[in-house]
Amino acid sequence: MDIVRFEAELSNRQDLKLLIERMDTAIKLQGWPESARVRCGEAKLVFPSRHDWEAFFRDAKGLDEMRPGERPDTLHIKGLPIKWFAERETSSGSSDIHPSLTVLHRVFRAIADVRCVDIPILDHRDREKLKSGEDSFGKIGSCDLVFDAYVQYREYVGFVKAMDALRGMKLLYRPPLRGDRSDTASSALTANIIVDFDKTGHLSDAKIRARSMQNAKTKKNLLNVIRKEQLKRKMREEKEALKKNKLESDERQLREEARRLCKRLIQLVAQKDYESSAASVRAPSAKELLLMQEQQLRERLLRKMHEKKGKMASVVRPIES
Repeated sequence: MDIVRFEAELSNRQDLKLLIERMDTAIKLQGWPESARVRCGEAKLVFPSRHDWEAFFRDAKGLDEMRPGERPDTLHIKGLPIKWFAERETSSGSSDIHPSLTVLHRVFRAIADVRCVDIPILDHRDREKLKSGEDSFGKIGSCDLVFDAYVQYREYVGFVKAMDALRGMKLLYRPPLRGDRSDTASSALTANIIVDFDKTGHLSDAKIRARSMQNAKTKKNLLNVIRKEQLKRKMREEKEALKKNKLESDERQLREEARRLCKRLIQLVAQKDYESSAASVRAPSAKELLLMQEQQLRERLLRKMHEKKGKMASVVRPIES
């Protein structure tokens, strides 16, 4: 590495010349065999001049200087912090904040009369384009912190006044006063912004109409997508409900079948017990019947034996007499 470049800021311009003289020296760095030469100079201001925009619009083809947006009247500002231009209600409570056209209009109206303002990231199509670009880091891109804006002044004089006012300047943000008013200087914030004149005719009537038509088309397509998603979700819910009802019906049928089988099983068991008990009752009665028949036979035999003995006795008595 031959050159290391540092940039610094001074609180006032009076110290610039003295600092340049004192910084023109050499320093010894540890680990380097030779001394390092230090050079200091005033940084070149990168900002368009009146000659730049007058030459651009003079040489541009297809532009009508009588129409807004096709003449030098629009600022293209990059690097505006989103939180500074959000509505106070959303910037303090919500995590998803967006810059406000009203706040942007109010801020730049302090310089001159503003005709129109536009913030491209408020358009869903441009926001997705910015998020898919290269200027991102991990899951959070720079477009989530800062935004670009277009500010169109009503008169050319207002445009020139705004360019002169923003030349070489930073954007200063001073939060609303709360409690002690003595700490306002320490709480003020600054941001580096890039200011240029619009070379694309972003706020020309033709571009505004084209964006309106595209936004309407995008909105219509988005509504169609939302309707399709809602229809798919409804069909999926109905399908799941039918599946759930079928499962409940099958489960109910299984329970009824199980209940019926249990009832039938109980009936079969009861019938078997009854038959076994009836069989056990019939067996003793048959045995008793046999015993009774045997007893009757014995009684008949005994009776016949007694009858025979009686006849023999009646026959023997007359003979003895």
